[in-house]
Amino acid sequence: MAFSHNKIEVLPSHLFLCNKIRYLDLSYNDIRFIPPEIGVLQSLQYFSITCNKVESLPDELYFCKKLKTLKIGKNSLSVLSPKIGNLLFLSYLDVKGNHFEILPPELGDCRALKRAGLVVEDALFETLPSDVREQMKAE
Repeated sequence: MAFSHNKIEVLPSHLFLCNKIRYLDLSYNDIRFIPPEIGVLQSLQYFSITCNKVESLPDELYFCKKLKTLKIGKNSLSVLSPKIGNLLFLSYLDVKGNHFEILPPELGDCRALKRAGLVVEDALFETLPSDVREQMKAE
């Protein structure tokens, strides 16, 4: 489901009744809050909230274990939960343009995530432990 560029501020609760959703693009809106109900979307493989005003992500997002693409760039996020490591199939992660000071070392648990699929400021990438950085650079 593509809802980008719609000036959405609040996600309608009935959206989460569609629990078979695989693709959800909410980029370029005015969303500030992702409700914990996001966790019911167990089939979700692509989730984008790029260019919104989101300040935090609910832990329930990491229940979406089939996620392959997570685009959370250009928001107001300051912390990326260590629970990101639960997303074992994650191969593309965009976090650029937020307020992160460090990345959680648990990103190393996302074995499918390589450096080419991680969109992040170089200085922020360097905050990862060296073994995680090397693992991501390996092909």
